[in-house]
Amino acid sequence: MSVRISRKKWIADFYINGRKGRRITITLPSWVKCKEEAAEVEKELKQTAREESFKPSSNSTITQLSQMFFEYCELHLAKTTARDIRQCFKNHILPILGNVRANIITLTHFHNYKKKRHEESGTNRSITKEIAYIGSFYKWGKKYGILTGLPFRVERLPYKRPIPTVLSFEETTNLIKAATPDIYRVMLLTLYNLGIRLNEARNIKWENIDFENRTITVTGKGNKERKLPYGIWLYEELQKLRPGTGYVFLSRRNNRPIQNIRKAIQRAKEKTGIKKRIYPHLLRHSFATHLLDRGVNLRVIQGLLGHAQVQTTEFYTQVSTETKRQASSQLLP
Repeated sequence: MSVRISRKKWIADFYINGRKGRRITITLPSWVKCKEEAAEVEKELKQTAREESFKPSSNSTITQLSQMFFEYCELHLAKTTARDIRQCFKNHILPILGNVRANIITLTHFHNYKKKRHEESGTNRSITKEIAYIGSFYKWGKKYGILTGLPFRVERLPYKRPIPTVLSFEETTNLIKAATPDIYRVMLLTLYNLGIRLNEARNIKWENIDFENRTITVTGKGNKERKLPYGIWLYEELQKLRPGTGYVFLSRRNNRPIQNIRKAIQRAKEKTGIKKRIYPHLLRHSFATHLLDRGVNLRVIQGLLGHAQVQTTEFYTQVSTETKRQASSQLLP
């Protein structure tokens, strides 16, 4: 069973839990126009149906429920985040907590987890991230009635967030201009001009762009939308891509959002001779730091970045101070 077209409408036809399970046939929404979109919607419908029909046992362990959680992550989270969650569970969480019955986990389990991970030379930062992923696992389970959720709060371990070495404004513009082909150059310009996350940029559709008022509506974490202004350079570059329908940054190979952003950045880096480590999120860091250096209010930057709490944005004040210190050190010993 798969997706098919009938009377100009796409149909999803699949079984839940194999051919012995329940069969579902459903007409997809009218906005589904191609096979790739239909397959994506079918995949999400199949996952939702599995979760709603799943009847967990009170003896279900974290390992037994983890595969369904991984599938959910792959559908709803960025590809890199979903992969990181799966690896964290496989390498660290499941070897220690995998046999624990999911609905009877206690605070003692978490204390023992922290202790064992420290014995394995795990850092406070990595352990805190792993515990956050466990929290996400329980939020997912509670949302679909699979788990009761965590009845307690696990305190984060203290750690100092490393300060990234951001690009200067000149380095940023040179990097963008050096990127090829055109679609990757416009992608890098979008990341910097809007200060958005890579996954937010990938999911921009032409209908999200208001050319008259020069704004782009971006969907961020928690499906929260924010309308962001953009400059004339990005306006001109977007026009060159010939506005149409669907995703803006579309791969010609598979009709899906482009993926090889990091390779494009490395090619551009080699052309410009920049020695710093460059990755997509660094353009967001650089955007926020450049705004702070120009005296833009922290609350305004918070809104542009889509941070729920201003404390998250305050991190960039450290980056800005460090950048100024490095610049000063080049003038005076």
